[in-house]
Amino acid sequence: MCTSEKKCCDESYNCCVTIETFDRWEVIKKDEYERIVINEASFSVLNKNRVVVSEFTTDQVVDTKMLCAIRCSSEEKCCVASYDTSTSICRLDTSENCCVDIEIVDGWETFKTDKYETPCTGCISYGTSSYKFSEDYKPWNGAKISCVCFGGKFLEAETTEENNFIKAELVTRNTGINGYWLGGYNFNKDGNLEWISSPDQPMTYSDMNPGEPSGPTTQRCLVYWRAFGYAWGDAYCSAELPYVCEFIKNIDNHEHRFIVRCLSLFLIYMLFKRGELMGILQ
Repeated sequence: MCTSEKKCCDESYNCCVTIETFDRWEVIKKDEYERIVINEASFSVLNKNRVVVSEFTTDQVVDTKMLCAIRCSSEEKCCVASYDTSTSICRLDTSENCCVDIEIVDGWETFKTDKYETPCTGCISYGTSSYKFSEDYKPWNGAKISCVCFGGKFLEAETTEENNFIKAELVTRNTGINGYWLGGYNFNKDGNLEWISSPDQPMTYSDMNPGEPSGPTTQRCLVYWRAFGYAWGDAYCSAELPYVCEFIKNIDNHEHRFIVRCLSLFLIYMLFKRGELMGILQ
């Protein structure tokens, strides 16, 4: 059962995993995790788990796991952190990725922010959105999950202007890559694809290349094909391709996160001053 697994809800401690339809299978979802709440920011806590060391991790010594969570909350690029109760080591991951690799280690706890807004390093902006062009090759479903892990969603190019902006960027980059996934899927195995956020609703805009979709019952995922001048086509969902993620700008939430970081830093300062005072009194 899920409650006996060291990584739950799934192996990436993601409770919003993609679910497939199969006879005789049941899905079990754990209702709640332990949580740490800091100035309206909350973290899910996993016991006996540690973030794997990478180029994006840093270790520092802090007195409590609460301080470790505060450090992560005050760091713009931190979504996940780990704390070792025996050594007081706080490991911060600043990869802007909420689904980093973790390992099972006694004495460690891992915290993941329940709501993360990435600074979107390397992204480009258009209108109210920012876009990340990943050159990491993944199958369509893996690309979709990665966009969520980065705090965004699969690109849904819903207007001529937005789509032309993305196509122009792909032409400018001139990477030689054959195609890039975006968030369209053929739910009904027919001649129509829908955006994954709006299944069974027809697209209000389409840039499908003539003759596409060419395999509606087998090639059910949407891609920008370089051979079509980056017009749309379908492809086997198992094919591994780069992808485009979209991040919706929310000014109010960015201002709120800035306030949370300021309060967190102030709390760290006050806790350190309190420690200095206790040392003097002793």
